[in-house]
Order: sequence, then C-alpha cells, then structure tokens
Amino acid sequence: MYSSTYPAKVLLFGEYAILRSGASLALPFGKYSGRWVEQPTPNPHQEQLLRWADYLEAKQAEGLLRHKYRLTAFRQMLGKQPALHFQSNIPTGYGLGSSGALCAAFYDTFASREQKTNNSPLQIREELAILESFFHGQSSGMDPLISLLQQPVLREENGILRLLQPPPTALLRRFSLLNSGQTRKTGPLVQLFLKKCLSSSFLQALERQFLPATRQAIDALLKGDQKHLAKAVTAISLFQWQHLREMIPQNLHDLWETSLAENEYRLKLCGAGGGGFFLAYSLSDDKTPESAITLI
Repeated sequence: MYSSTYPAKVLLFGEYAILRSGASLALPFGKYSGRWVEQPTPNPHQEQLLRWADYLEAKQAEGLLRHKYRLTAFRQMLGKQPALHFQSNIPTGYGLGSSGALCAAFYDTFASREQKTNNSPLQIREELAILESFFHGQSSGMDPLISLLQQPVLREENGILRLLQPPPTALLRRFSLLNSGQTRKTGPLVQLFLKKCLSSSFLQALERQFLPATRQAIDALLKGDQKHLAKAVTAISLFQWQHLREMIPQNLHDLWETSLAENEYRLKLCGAGGGGFFLAYSLSDDKTPESAITLI
C-alpha cells in the first residue's frame, strides 16, 4: 500500500554557518531510509505519534499550518490492526535526520494534495519546520525538506533555497561517514556555539575563516574543482579543531589531529557534532578512515 521511501540526509557543508547567515548544502542519503508499513504487532511509538497528532491539531487551530492534515485518519491507522508503523533504519541521535524522514512521510501522505501544489521549497520548508518542532522544540525544516524532495538543496546566504542536481560523482566518492559510536543532542551544542559567538575573537575567526571556507567548499564541489575543494575542507577541519574541539568526541581527537598532519583525508563535523557521524573527505583516492561509510 505504501511504496514511497524517505531517505536520510547529510549536511555536507554549513554546520553552524546557518546560524550566522552562512551558506549550507545538504543532500539525501539513500543508504538509510524510512517508509510507512502496516504491521500486526503493537506500534511501539503509537503514544508519541498520537501526541504529535494532538500537537498538530493545536497548531492547525492556531492557523500556524498552511495545510490541512488528515489527522483523524492518521489516528485511526495508528490504532487499527494491522497498525501503521514508520519503519526506519536511520539511527536516532546521529545527525542523519531520523525525525525529518518521518515528517516528510507524514506530509507526503496526510497533507491535502490540492493544498500542496505550487508551493515553493521555502514554503514547504516552513511547513515542515512546524511539523518537526514537536520532536526538537525548534526546527529549520531542512532535514524533512531534503527527505521529501530527495534532491540536494543549497541554502544561500540570503536564505533563498536552490534545488540542485547531485554534485559530481567523482568528488562525492571522496566523502564518507565516520561513526563516533555515541549519540548526541543538538540543542545543547547549538547553545554552546551561540555562547562562543559572544566572544569577539571567536566571531572574528568564524566570519573571516569558517564562513568563507564553507562557501568556497560548496562552490568548488558544485564546479567539480578538486584542488580548491581540498583546500577549503582543510580550512574547515582546522577551524573546527582549533575552535570547536568540544564538539569533537574524545575518541576522535587522535584521529583528527593525525588527519591534519598527513595528506590522506580530512575530518569535519556532520551537522552539530558532539557525537553521531562525522564526515571524512579523502585527499587520496584510496585513503579513508577505517570502517567509514561512503556516501555513494
């Protein structure tokens, strides 16, 4: 009955940059995904999903949601036998958009078809941000947007969203995900970053080093410019090691330091950091961290 799948997402560039009006680039990651299924076993998340339906009903009554949702049908399908489940292998707390995939699936299945037509990516993102706010307290809407559209999305410095074709395969092959082996919560990490921004020296380094390097990395990737991409990723990795070390788990410190000293690969945050997955970019075709998962 339900044939659509909703992929995870990877924030390739732009971690924390979005909080300072910087550019970001995210893309779908099909090695992890979720989909609706009907199963006879009890739904372990039924209570949470029913609370979500109540939350959305309240937001709808307040006029905060652009669309009308079939919430009665959603509740009925959760409670019937076989019951509706969101079956997903996207790890929770790893920065790959597990709740985003769920929100994308809900929007795609339970929003009015007529109301969804002719919406811009920005309008869809704003709607999805409200759906996901139940799970995080606040959401940019970007994770569910990537999962829903299943296309790379570039957020420009002025907030405009651009849907892109996949970046050059030869360069995407150089990216892999390194599992830190621990989960994380985004909220406290964001608060830590905002606290750091109260320091004029940190803010100066951020605006002179990190934000330009992020923009340069995005532009180089989209142009297929391997030389400048490697240079920009190196600058990002060094900045994060020097200024955001609290967001790098202790078990990755030696590896990170070694990666900066050698010319095999570079490491960077994948989203908020603190745990979950981290990104590795290979400077050499056959050099990746052990056990890393390639993006393609």
